[in-house]
Amino acid sequence: MKIAIIVTNPIFPSFGGYSARIASMIDHLTERGHVVGCVLLSSRQMAPPDLAAHRARLGGGFTLLRRSRLGEAVYLAKRTARGIWRGLRRALGLKVYRLDHIDEIFYPGFLGPLRNALAGYDAVLVNYAYFSRAFAACPPGALKILDTHDSFAHEIAPREEARGLDRADVVLAIQSAEAKRFSALLANPGKVRIVSHMFPTRQPIDVSRCAGASFLGSSFAANIASLCHFVDRVLPIILRDHPDFILNIAGTICDSVADGPGIRKLGRVDDITEAFREAPVLVNCIQAGTGVKIKLLDALSLGVPCVSTRHGVAGLPDDVLSGVAVVEDADDAGFAAQVVSLWRDTARRQRLAARALADAESWSMAQKRNLDAAIAAHGEIGEGLVGGMRPGKGGIMFARREPDRPLAGIRQPA
Repeated sequence: MKIAIIVTNPIFPSFGGYSARIASMIDHLTERGHVVGCVLLSSRQMAPPDLAAHRARLGGGFTLLRRSRLGEAVYLAKRTARGIWRGLRRALGLKVYRLDHIDEIFYPGFLGPLRNALAGYDAVLVNYAYFSRAFAACPPGALKILDTHDSFAHEIAPREEARGLDRADVVLAIQSAEAKRFSALLANPGKVRIVSHMFPTRQPIDVSRCAGASFLGSSFAANIASLCHFVDRVLPIILRDHPDFILNIAGTICDSVADGPGIRKLGRVDDITEAFREAPVLVNCIQAGTGVKIKLLDALSLGVPCVSTRHGVAGLPDDVLSGVAVVEDADDAGFAAQVVSLWRDTARRQRLAARALADAESWSMAQKRNLDAAIAAHGEIGEGLVGGMRPGKGGIMFARREPDRPLAGIRQPA
């Protein structure tokens, strides 16, 4: 089967949760014998993509679509007008969502070039409901798969979110609570499948030596809030008695936190293993956000033990958390104690690392089976059992194709 994946941010090198999830899917689908292509829709906020990295992984199956100046001007004028209208309604005391309708941030000038780019594909996977209008460019009869990543109930009216979901033949939810929400929004709840994060086979990190702990992530609002919480409220507790403790911070989030005692900034790293080599303990001090915390699952896949808030493991069953010390969200002292314990206690760190690896392998295999089954349920390929997590446990076309680019409480594990 030929499967095209439509993305709105660069995928390679993969670091943030969005790119890591999609890269893992591409790897698995390729291993299963599918021909996978990727169409990158440019945006104003997008950093310049590493075209060489994308070509190396996808070859002729990679297309970059850029916005034209005229099309961008029309698009921005419409967005500005909507923003003013939202401000007026907010001033009148009316309930206002961040977006008025599901297609507000989709650039309509992409539709024409997308029809050309997607010709010959048997299935099209679109990331995020906000970009579900891209399904209008699919070839006749193509399987339409929407990878939701998260629920955006706080950003858009339910009827609008449902409109985006309803455009797909298959809706992928990243965890069970969101799958239930999507099912409740749809007339056909049977199209919702749970496929959480998966990862390739990796060389485990050596956890025998440890200089402290690590935090990694992109400059996303929820990540910034979580890191600031740790730096402001937890790190001082640790440094008071352990001034030699080091917090390694990796990713673009380094630009969003001030320098300070105990902080070492690694910047962006091309390989996630670089983030954990000196300090193989993940700080998952998550205070906000939806979906599944991919950074935690990626750490487990490397055999890195974690300390997490309760919010940071939301959506994950207990049987994938035996390598995680889970602390209640408001317990800063308890969080600090768990970080220090895993930093200082080599035997406990190694014990939790082994558990993390076993959990991650079992988890990832289950998600791969779920993805295969979601495709097979609407086609003639794939295998495995359908299922999810185990219980309890505007039309003006101004876009142009990039020149010369062909398509193809505390829970304390002992």
